[in-house]
Amino acid sequence: MIVSHKHKFIFIKTRKTAGTSVEIALSEFCGEGDIITPISEADEKARVSMGFRGAQNFLVPKEFHSRLEWYCAPVMNSRKRFYNHMPAIQVKKYVGEKIWDSYFKFTIERTPLDKCLSLFHYLGGEDKFGAFDSFIESGNMAGCIDFEKYSKGGVLIVDRVIRYDKLGEELGKVGEKVGLPRPLRLPEYQAKSGYRKKSKREVAPISEETRAQIATAFAREIRLFDFKIQGE
Repeated sequence: MIVSHKHKFIFIKTRKTAGTSVEIALSEFCGEGDIITPISEADEKARVSMGFRGAQNFLVPKEFHSRLEWYCAPVMNSRKRFYNHMPAIQVKKYVGEKIWDSYFKFTIERTPLDKCLSLFHYLGGEDKFGAFDSFIESGNMAGCIDFEKYSKGGVLIVDRVIRYDKLGEELGKVGEKVGLPRPLRLPEYQAKSGYRKKSKREVAPISEETRAQIATAFAREIRLFDFKIQGE
């Protein structure tokens, strides 16, 4: 998650949508006062090796703590923090309405089936779950449902939801919108790339029952973004 005061944008990071790669790319344009939340140790090393800013300024300012919270924080190590995959509504709470209302807020969303397949491989794939259908039955699909990260009461609270299948094109438009001096360059290093061993075309046929379960779980995204489940 990034809050750039320099370019007046807020990036809300979703899961299984190349969020870490985008976050690394955005870090190139961040200033010393911008908020950049920590990522994995390996990804952080890659980011720093590219000459980009690493995690910084992710402790929530004093004014967003109660007196008791602030008093206990040094002892309990409980000071509030901005964090990876932080929901938009919580980011709004800790940056304040003035910043939230005036900054450009964006996130990324991906077709439900491909998102579920990506998480399936990330969590161990066939070695752990056997068939993809078994993974869906296990309930782990909830780990890639992000709608509530960028909405409130079923209504979007970000300014733009980038489609993963149009990532390069739409990131270019965002860069122009917020005044980046040059196009975003996604790193050749692909964050977490080692987890995806197989493409969706290499898994066993997906049952209609499984497709129906995914369609139910992602009904809001399918309605808003016209995503497809049948025949993907």
